[in-house]
Amino acid sequence: YTPDACETLYNTIKKYDVDMAFARFRRIFEYGGYVQKSYSPYEDELEKAYPNETFESANFLDIPDVIWDNVVERVLYGKNLEVTYPRDKPIDIIHVDNIEEEPDLLKMQPSVWCKIYRRELIMDNNIRFKKFVSGDDLAFTLEALLNSNGIVYLNNFISYDYYIRDLPDDKSITNTVNVRLLDELMESYIYCRKRTEGFSKDVQNVSINPHLLHWMHTWKNSPFTKEENRLLLKKVNRLRKIHKTDFKTRMLLGSMTTAIESRIQISKE
Repeated sequence: YTPDACETLYNTIKKYDVDMAFARFRRIFEYGGYVQKSYSPYEDELEKAYPNETFESANFLDIPDVIWDNVVERVLYGKNLEVTYPRDKPIDIIHVDNIEEEPDLLKMQPSVWCKIYRRELIMDNNIRFKKFVSGDDLAFTLEALLNSNGIVYLNNFISYDYYIRDLPDDKSITNTVNVRLLDELMESYIYCRKRTEGFSKDVQNVSINPHLLHWMHTWKNSPFTKEENRLLLKKVNRLRKIHKTDFKTRMLLGSMTTAIESRIQISKE
């Protein structure tokens, strides 16, 4: 934590009388020797030495990379959902009554350690970490945001330094890709999509679709067996049955199933 992280977050949640307050963090890559500030959909005034965190995603469609990077990926990720606050100038504090006022808050990393919660929010709504090997933080943070009566986001404040295990022989469990990791990530997505039932299409889409692009990036770069791909395909199809809010979502999930089916067919041959 940065020196005044807890004090700042506590004072913020008290000042605005909200259920939840959170801030930015830095990713520090010791081996690679560089630092990133966590992604935010809003312009900021932080040090220019800290570039925004980037999210690589696999071009799993048979189209040129330039079209994927500049057209398809932007459509699937979702353009800025400007509802209450502008996106064309630096902004310090985002204060909303509920997540529907700023669905873009759901695009940020679901890191629980740069947030502070009112105790009643967690206890009264029985918000708990689920038994996913990965994706438990996503489910926890999503439920907190969906249930919060009042949210404050500090766009220009760094509350945490997150050191990345980027040494070749020092990898965390979430950087060690196996079928269980992607299987339980998809279980988390399914759980989260069910929890957004009754909310707007923007909330439903932005809480899941960006994570699906990350999932496909991980899947495409992992040598799974035919049996493992069949297992993952079943999970994707489960999500596909319930997560079909608009054309973009149907196209994304349809493309995912086609890509996995092609990998299975190739392994048969």
